[in-house]
Amino acid sequence: MTRPVRASRRNVRRRLLAVPAVAAVIVAAAAGCASGSSGSSGGSQASGVQSINFGALLAQTGPSATTGKLSQQGIAAEVAIVNSTIGAGKFKLNPIYTDNQATDSVAVSAMNQLVSVNHVPATLSIYSGPTLAIAPVATRDQVVVINHGGESPQLAGASPYLFNAIPIVTDQTKSLIEYAVSHNHYKRIALYYEDNATGQGIAAILPSIVAATGAQFVGAVSFETTDTNYRSGLAKIEAMHPDAVFIGNLSVDVPGAILSQAKAIGFNPAWLGYSAIIADSTTKVGGSEANGLLADEPADVDPQTGQQYPAAAAFAKEFQQLYHTTPPHQAEWAGVAVQLLGSAVLQLVNAHKPVTGPNLQAALSKISVDTNLGHISFTSKNTVNGVPESIQEVKDGQFVTVSTVGQ
Repeated sequence: MTRPVRASRRNVRRRLLAVPAVAAVIVAAAAGCASGSSGSSGGSQASGVQSINFGALLAQTGPSATTGKLSQQGIAAEVAIVNSTIGAGKFKLNPIYTDNQATDSVAVSAMNQLVSVNHVPATLSIYSGPTLAIAPVATRDQVVVINHGGESPQLAGASPYLFNAIPIVTDQTKSLIEYAVSHNHYKRIALYYEDNATGQGIAAILPSIVAATGAQFVGAVSFETTDTNYRSGLAKIEAMHPDAVFIGNLSVDVPGAILSQAKAIGFNPAWLGYSAIIADSTTKVGGSEANGLLADEPADVDPQTGQQYPAAAAFAKEFQQLYHTTPPHQAEWAGVAVQLLGSAVLQLVNAHKPVTGPNLQAALSKISVDTNLGHISFTSKNTVNGVPESIQEVKDGQFVTVSTVGQ
């Protein structure tokens, strides 16, 4: 269902306030750990209120630290909501923030520490590569992982203990390409992608998605995560004569640089991208070259009513009170992961069952709950059912929602 053009919630996301000092947050989480034992709930129980520790594997250092900080803000905001509402008088969630540096090997090391030292029954995770890397650990040690940022198709069914709280990139890309071809009549589409799990996943699925619309996929070129000069790759893409280029990136700082450097060499195609491209830096660094860019992300708006989901509205209110700005999607998706975890814990507490990894896995497999992204349940491969997609276009330097497509 297509809605009239309206100002996107991105339009007010102009400021990123600093997260409270990471050390202070870790100390607070550690205090929660110290108060309890290393029992099955990863926490303690006092006065009838269970203390439930859980991990949060985020990039707190390195090139992706900006995204990690936004996710940490989102987790803190939703933990406050859960603890004061469904958890009040029953349980308290305590996040243990751990740095994965958006790196596979570091993520595995951090995951092993959360399991062996902190004895958590569950952890949140972000980024496709690190999440895929810890999936075998989750299976081996029966610890639930709720992914709220990785979008590679490989995440579907990667572990019975891995639950993907947002749609994988297959769904996002399909909605975007269908819209771009039908509304903008693009005929030749190329891909410029980051050589990581998500980028490789996009490269695997994009040719068939483009072909299904009747357009032609003309080729793909990759770049490394550490690259800052994209001109050589852009020249190769230009030689394919595309009228639109899909950018498959991880870091939110990459697309703006690509657009700016493309303009500098006189290469001016239309630009496309999935949710990672929706960032302040895309429009600020990309400048006028960003105008007309089309992007896609999971929506926090009901496509039938055009109204924000109640859980998303409550989350936005709490986030605004804590950080004095509207939550970006990285924070909102982290909130979804906490909502899912909190709802699963509530089921177990009400049923007088211990909060263990296997029990959380069973609860999440059958869960059906309202979240920031609408009503969520999981498929047999632990991907989300039915989350609508928001198609956004950059107009006058701002991301504006032009369509909300129900799944």
